[in-house]
Amino acid sequence: MSTPYEYINLDEFDEPLNFDPFTAETNLDAEDDTESEIAVFTRDTKIKDVGHSLVQLNIRNIRRRSFFNNGHIMILCMTNEQAAKCIEFKYFEVDLSFKRVYGDINEFEFNAYEEKSRTILAFYIIFTNIATKEEYQRMFEAFFEIVEKLSNKPAYFRHIHGDGWVCVLADLDQAQALGLGKTMKKMDPTRKAKEHLQYVFKSCCIYYKRNVDHYPYCADTKHDMLEILKANSSEEINQIFGQIKMRNEDGIQNWLEYYQKPWVLGSLTYHYSLMSYEDWQTTPFDTNIAESAHAMINRTGKSLKLKISILRGWKHNECIYKRIKIHQQTGIHMSSKDRSDFGKKMQANKRSDKLENYPKEQPVKESNALQKKAKIDYDDDDTEMEIEERKIALEERKMQFKQNEIDLKLKELQIKKLEMELNNNQ
Repeated sequence: MSTPYEYINLDEFDEPLNFDPFTAETNLDAEDDTESEIAVFTRDTKIKDVGHSLVQLNIRNIRRRSFFNNGHIMILCMTNEQAAKCIEFKYFEVDLSFKRVYGDINEFEFNAYEEKSRTILAFYIIFTNIATKEEYQRMFEAFFEIVEKLSNKPAYFRHIHGDGWVCVLADLDQAQALGLGKTMKKMDPTRKAKEHLQYVFKSCCIYYKRNVDHYPYCADTKHDMLEILKANSSEEINQIFGQIKMRNEDGIQNWLEYYQKPWVLGSLTYHYSLMSYEDWQTTPFDTNIAESAHAMINRTGKSLKLKISILRGWKHNECIYKRIKIHQQTGIHMSSKDRSDFGKKMQANKRSDKLENYPKEQPVKESNALQKKAKIDYDDDDTEMEIEERKIALEERKMQFKQNEIDLKLKELQIKKLEMELNNNQ
């Protein structure tokens, strides 16, 4: 099979990635090459080394491998099943993970939670090394293009085409959001990029709450920040902003300028969003979008070489999609645990029985650490002679253990000697 490097002399590229213009793209649907090794990419990696490594990286779910003149690398992974499943959903979530691949390569994942199987499904993974708004735009455009190609269905958004996805859930990464907005502006130039975001972009409130917890502001300000999520009208939200501004804490002005932007505020509350009320209510808001990435890291490892990471991720997702297919065909659940209503009632009854039979009062046992640290308290009747006898008995036990170890070693030596004699006789 031809590769994009046959017409390029890779030995000419000896400079680091950031300084050499090089652009190449390819689509791949080949068998896995288990013999090859993939390099660990860092900022000092030579472009010829990356090129040779990617030529070896022949895994079936890789749909595109791309270089760009600013050093941006994209390795796009998706299967036909993932593309078909993605089109069925009203929304998808995006998240950038840093921990699974060793070096400067990160994972940009598209996923969603399926209620029927009660699991998070990964649709699309991009392995990349740069995360600016221009690169995010490039990655979103590639996502929509590959989804259309593999599913044979158009990648539509409801507010543009009248049908399709209604929401994109993400954290409040400005580069990520603006990259999505610019991609959608290409689909519909009649609206500005930030206006498109008000129609579809929704921020995960779990991330927002975590950020608020880490802010260096007073408790009243943090309380007001969280109240924005519960506000019943735009007037109430403006009043909350006014209360925060009046405290005039250090750095609060920058926070206000950012969160008062219509597309940012619209991602947190329906009152500033252009999404329909029905779509806002029926798409998730409190989903932890990092859960899928964390689950992937826990199940497939972290600080892996790129090829191993791609292979393990592919096998992990393939296993999940096979289980879903089996569940649809046979009714067998995703795991051995019975998740039906009857099964839940049975499990609840078992738990209640355990609670009823559980003794009301139990003596509190000290931990091993506390037992080790605790001093031995002797009764007043204990004499010094009894203490000495205990010490002597302990020493005798230690000596007996040592003697047993010596006897075992002697027996091993005798067995080895006999084996050598048998080998010599043969």
